[in-house]
Amino acid sequence: MTMPTTAILDGDLVIFRAACWAEKHAPTHQEMVDRLRFDIDYWTPKGTTTRLVAMSCSRKDNYRKDFWPSYKANRDGKPVPSNLDKMKKMVADREEILFRERMEADDLIGIGMSSGKCVGVSLDKDMTSVPGWFWNPDKMAFPTLITEEEADNFFYKQWIMGDSTDNIPGIPKMGPKKAEKYLSMFENHEKAAAIIQLYKNKGLDMDYCMAQARCVRIVRDHEWSQEKQEHVLYDPTS
Repeated sequence: MTMPTTAILDGDLVIFRAACWAEKHAPTHQEMVDRLRFDIDYWTPKGTTTRLVAMSCSRKDNYRKDFWPSYKANRDGKPVPSNLDKMKKMVADREEILFRERMEADDLIGIGMSSGKCVGVSLDKDMTSVPGWFWNPDKMAFPTLITEEEADNFFYKQWIMGDSTDNIPGIPKMGPKKAEKYLSMFENHEKAAAIIQLYKNKGLDMDYCMAQARCVRIVRDHEWSQEKQEHVLYDPTS
């Protein structure tokens, strides 16, 4: 499959890293502009001709809060770089921004990647739970194609384990090795049902089970309604 010529960059990460640099070095306005320009250009994969910079909604507006109110609550109250908002505006003034209410940059990248129309660019390991072209500029020499089975397996593992970074507990005492061992007993098309059964076996109800799935799930193209401009919650039983 030919790599798409449009890239979607994780603007949250680009800007946050640049803002942390600015906090330490106290640069001039022009130096901040130059730093952002350099980083965004560096994050743009060779062979692409169009780029979009994805930015997240505010944390309190994230749709995941509807069914898991403590989503990312472990990050509340932590200090942020003083130039963060200023640098967001600098990027918005220069780049084509991709933003949707109640959605994270990860979701916007996920929709683009899984549609086959965009290369996703991020440092976030969670993006490997989405099928499509992906590039981590810190760790990969060039973009690579993630298959649907590879993406599903990463998602299923996270569904079991949760993600402590985002305050998603998953199944207690189920780490990566236990999750991988459990998943290895099933074919790919059997894994969602097997995970639901595992949650039941651990005494965890369906509401909790689906909240964990939907928290770790990055939105894919078929889970976004262009007509209604809204996404459809992940439901493996439908």
